[in-house]
Amino acid sequence: PVVPPEMTVLRLRHGRPNETELRNITKSLFIPIGFLGEGAQADEINLSWRDTNGERWSYHGSDRRVEYWRISTSTKTFKEAKSASSLALGFMGDHGLDLKKFSAPSVKSNKVNFYALQDGLEIKNPDGSSMLYAELTINETRQQVMHALLTLPLDPDRSDYETLSVRQATQLMASGGLGGTPPGEVTINRTNIAWTLVEDKEIWPVKRYLIPALIGTGVVVRDGATEPYVIVVPLTK
Repeated sequence: PVVPPEMTVLRLRHGRPNETELRNITKSLFIPIGFLGEGAQADEINLSWRDTNGERWSYHGSDRRVEYWRISTSTKTFKEAKSASSLALGFMGDHGLDLKKFSAPSVKSNKVNFYALQDGLEIKNPDGSSMLYAELTINETRQQVMHALLTLPLDPDRSDYETLSVRQATQLMASGGLGGTPPGEVTINRTNIAWTLVEDKEIWPVKRYLIPALIGTGVVVRDGATEPYVIVVPLTK
């Protein structure tokens, strides 16, 4: 793929409240303001609740992760039984999730997975695996979503950075990219542009970035066995 001289790097925003939001929360809960002092910083925020149907929800702020448990035993009735993927898509749409941030559903047994998208591109972990944004457990007999783990993406902050030269990117790919050089003989059959997640853990709260990367997919042959192989090569300096 063609790589322009500059590409955008995205800084992901976490779900912890800032100082103003933290003060508003504590005020609404009648927590004495003196408990916060000056320059208070929220380490984490966790919430749990039941909705009007009695179903349980929880929220974990730092990674904006929501979990859902179906408690009631009622069964939905449709004119025609819906597939697991249709039930999952309906659940996400009914609860206001932006489906443009999620891949098409991937169904395995009673699990429906959605992987992360940003600006129409996949988000890859440094090891080349796709970043999971939603996992829903479906009971097709009852036509219900029984459990869900959901990530709530926010619009990121954006900055442009100079990209690597073709020579630099080729050298980095030859050295194994973010995963290092694997043992065995590697063959790359396809390349495409995607995002990859990078974390700066030297500061708190941890800063998380999506940087453009060249993704190479192919196979590696080692000890006579052929296995799928994915390489992730960051494209910005």
